[in-house]
Amino acid sequence: MFYVYNLDTTLIIGKDGSPDHRQSYKTMAAAKAAITRISKASGMMPSDVDYPLYTLGIAEAGYFHKH
Repeated sequence: MFYVYNLDTTLIIGKDGSPDHRQSYKTMAAAKAAITRISKASGMMPSDVDYPLYTLGIAEAGYFHKH
């Protein structure tokens, strides 16, 4: 199980880009696809500093809860 989370605040991010502590993904590929969808839906240019691809991370559930 993998989480998509904000690198600055460690909030778990849902499918629509808002905080959602219940959202998890079964595979790393599904989590990467979620970040891609969130990035495209944001409407920002990839050169923007706050572009979701650069501000979101993926972590395995066990690692996320330990660190």
